[in-house]
Amino acid sequence: TLFITFYAVFSYYIDASILETFTVFIIAQSIALATQVPGGIGVFESSFLLLFPHEQSEKTGILASLAVFRVVYYFIPFIMAGIYLGLYRLKKIKSPSLT
Repeated sequence: TLFITFYAVFSYYIDASILETFTVFIIAQSIALATQVPGGIGVFESSFLLLFPHEQSEKTGILASLAVFRVVYYFIPFIMAGIYLGLYRLKKIKSPSLT
């Protein structure tokens, strides 16, 4: 699902084959995993940008798709989980259990 989400965003900005994109995506994810940077933030993006064959004019589209991908796949679920946890804790405070 990670690649499908990425390709849905990426194909909006850049016209590239799914096989070429998948290959570069897997290599960039492997590099990011090997560095052990939390979430691969920065490493994945720079690796993808360096490995993906593109024209200079396409760089903005690639960077935009990488940024949108991060927001959609990582930050929106993080924010939703934080809201859920906050509501759960408020409910626990308002109705303390007898145990």
